[in-house]
Amino acid sequence: MENVHAGHRERMVEGFLKNTDGLNDHQVLEILLFFAIPRKDTNPLAHKLIKFFGDLKGVFSASVKQLMSVDGVGKKTASFIVAIAEVFKRIEAKKEKEISFSNPQQTREYLASVFAGLLREKFIMLFLDTKFRLLAKVEFTDNQRDKVSAEIPEVVSAINIYKPTYAIMAHNHTSGSALPSNEDHFATKKMNLICELHDVNLIDHIIISFDDSFSYKGENLIDNIKRQCNLKNIFNGIKEV
Repeated sequence: MENVHAGHRERMVEGFLKNTDGLNDHQVLEILLFFAIPRKDTNPLAHKLIKFFGDLKGVFSASVKQLMSVDGVGKKTASFIVAIAEVFKRIEAKKEKEISFSNPQQTREYLASVFAGLLREKFIMLFLDTKFRLLAKVEFTDNQRDKVSAEIPEVVSAINIYKPTYAIMAHNHTSGSALPSNEDHFATKKMNLICELHDVNLIDHIIISFDDSFSYKGENLIDNIKRQCNLKNIFNGIKEV
């Protein structure tokens, strides 16, 4: 039986090396598990992990404890998966530092990868330094599948922690269209006021859908919002009253 497994593994690896894009997700995970589980068929476990966590991203986002809750996953295997995930995180963190978020194309591509495959709406704030480099990516998610919001205290708390010069707000649409709604317009106005109150320049609001994106900056909407909805106008209105 050990010879059978050895032959199967050799064929899998050879096939992978000839065509790295030719294997599906569970087959790639099966090959990775070869290195954690030397003498056992890892195919069933690969299927089980992907079924339990939904996809590869879910598997490599899980903690050691979560992984060990799956039958067949011991501490060694769980630690191996988490170690691989940590490598991914460090590579992505380095890529983030190399992105200039003043570049609209790079920003959209980055956000498209962040929101890829999500079935729920998620709201993100990107906090940038004086050279438009990423200080932090802060995520806000509620329990509703098709609606997302960020409460003011949460945003203010994050701003106070990271003290950014610039900010980009972003969220995804699961409906298919990236066009903003009236709620999106209102959220942008509210966020601009919050940022302005804390000396942060909100430079864009980007909406990502499955195959499209929308930029308030690209459509000149962010500048219109800054002109129409700012603290100076509000205070002038108070004086008039």
